[in-house]
Amino acid sequence: MRNNGQSVPGNSFHPAPAGDFSNNTLVYYKSTHKSRDPERIRPLEIRISADEANSELNHVRKKLMYDLHSIFCKTQTVAIASQGTLRLEDAAVLSQRYRLAIRNALKLLEDSDGSLSRKQKMADELISAETIWSLFESVCIRPTSHSIVVDLVEWGRECFASASEVLSTLMDDISAMEPQDKPERHELYWNALIQQVLSGDFKAAANLLKFNSKYETDSAFQRMALIFQKMDVGLLRDRSSSEEFIEGQRAIRELLQSGVFRQHDNLNFLYAVLRGQKGAFQRCAQTLSVSWYELLPAYVLFCHPTAQAQEIGQIAEELIQLTGKSRNALPPLDSTLLSILKLNYLEALKDICSGSASFQWFATHLIDLLYFHDPSILIPKILMPQSTFGALLSNNTTTELGLRSRILSEYASSLFTAQMDNLSEELWELAADYFVAAGAEQTREILEERVSGLDWRGNTKLAERIISICDKHDLLNAKYDITRAVTLKYLMDKEWSTALGWALRNGSTELISHVARKLLVHSSPEQISQMRIFDAMSDAFLVSPELILLYKFYTFKRHLYRGELREAMVDLHQLFVDNSSPPEFHALPTLDKNAVSDMFRALSMFEQYQKIRLGGDPPPPKAPIQERIEELTKILRPLLCNVLATSSLN
Repeated sequence: MRNNGQSVPGNSFHPAPAGDFSNNTLVYYKSTHKSRDPERIRPLEIRISADEANSELNHVRKKLMYDLHSIFCKTQTVAIASQGTLRLEDAAVLSQRYRLAIRNALKLLEDSDGSLSRKQKMADELISAETIWSLFESVCIRPTSHSIVVDLVEWGRECFASASEVLSTLMDDISAMEPQDKPERHELYWNALIQQVLSGDFKAAANLLKFNSKYETDSAFQRMALIFQKMDVGLLRDRSSSEEFIEGQRAIRELLQSGVFRQHDNLNFLYAVLRGQKGAFQRCAQTLSVSWYELLPAYVLFCHPTAQAQEIGQIAEELIQLTGKSRNALPPLDSTLLSILKLNYLEALKDICSGSASFQWFATHLIDLLYFHDPSILIPKILMPQSTFGALLSNNTTTELGLRSRILSEYASSLFTAQMDNLSEELWELAADYFVAAGAEQTREILEERVSGLDWRGNTKLAERIISICDKHDLLNAKYDITRAVTLKYLMDKEWSTALGWALRNGSTELISHVARKLLVHSSPEQISQMRIFDAMSDAFLVSPELILLYKFYTFKRHLYRGELREAMVDLHQLFVDNSSPPEFHALPTLDKNAVSDMFRALSMFEQYQKIRLGGDPPPPKAPIQERIEELTKILRPLLCNVLATSSLN
């Protein structure tokens, strides 16, 4: 497992048995790992089966999901800012970020504890995904002025890192050698040299030749190193300089004809590769534990250095035939890569979409990026009938959706139903962004239904998170359902102030009135007086008579406690004279003896205050407010006396 420049399984090289490499045998090229069955079907999906639901590797999947989601949201933002499309530069950067997320998952997997077989399985799957994605990037998301040959060479270097790894190992060992040791007799020397040539790293190949003990005395090694120094893959980027690379190949043919390498089998083999001799690549395929697509960059470079993008598919089929594979019996990964090379992107996407449902993360983000980069790549109905994706949405919701909308919706649905170590409690938050990005009315309806059905299990913190999603995406119906459910929960728990707060968030006059009535009937005056929610309440929230009564009684109690008698009397006046409360509350049925006594005492103190203020002087002309206060006292005194008497008898 590698975190940078991952290698597809079977790609790395193993030291060959030590031997005399100057004899008449070909260089030994063997795998560093046990050779895998070349016909083994490589995985094309990450499978999350029932027995793996609680796997110790779930944290790897979870981290990958969050990383992909972050890049996905950035993609939407950049695309919107660019009027619905991605510039080539932006698409390339975002594609690289997606691949980095996959490589980071591989690194996290490598550092994780767990079953070796499960780790290897997941590593194989992630590497396959990164290989496909990077080839899409190299072939599809590229400037048309670029040489496809150079792009493929760079793709090979990045995805199949065995060349750099074996070189690093060899150089470490050479640095520790004794002066009398011969580097070329190291078991990795010739393996490393041929791999540098196949990867197009001619500078490293030249340096390795200089470590050979025969370099100073044998002109064949010197001339080979000189050729390596002159060869540069970068020459193929510009058509005007591509002839220099081809001219180098002509010089190689002339050297070969001179017979200078007649006694050097290993150098002779390297020359056969450099001049594009197909038999040399056939021998590589037979002796190296590599796949045809790992040889493809070198095959194109040396056999077809001026190839155009539209020719690569045919060249790939030529190499497949050369390696003895059957075009009609390729494993899924090989078939998908070949479709990309043939520029048949739709066929490749069909293969990807027809995989396991658990591979949706890959298909979803790749298709979304391609859609914004070049919408013409995608057409409706490319999903195969047996696709497991289609089962995630009912038929009546998918028929009118485009490919991108369908894939986004299906992936979002899978996040709502994911059962990976209870990750569904968090993954649904990611799902909302995919539903909204799908851009179809049907998908918003599905999102609202999904969010409304989330089981917050009495967890109000979870409910708050759900509501934040509703606010973010204007899911009014879902927010109404959830706030109503939370309101009724707190009402049942007799948490009056909290219940009222949630009812106000719900906004339903009916629900607010219901809660306010419950408070008036079942809560004590002391409890009402402590409901500080009213301190921040504006008149706009006073939408029902029950709530108005509750609010006025609260303000009355607060004024009374602060000794603000005049204000307290005004509150009572508004309650009983302005008919701001329902008639059934005019008898103050919810007030106990102490509450009535407080009101009676406030009324008496106010009347006494008025007498003291006048001091026996004739009263001044009455203002309207004074007339209302006098009217209030006439109403309140007998009413309070009656209620006080009734409460005393009870």
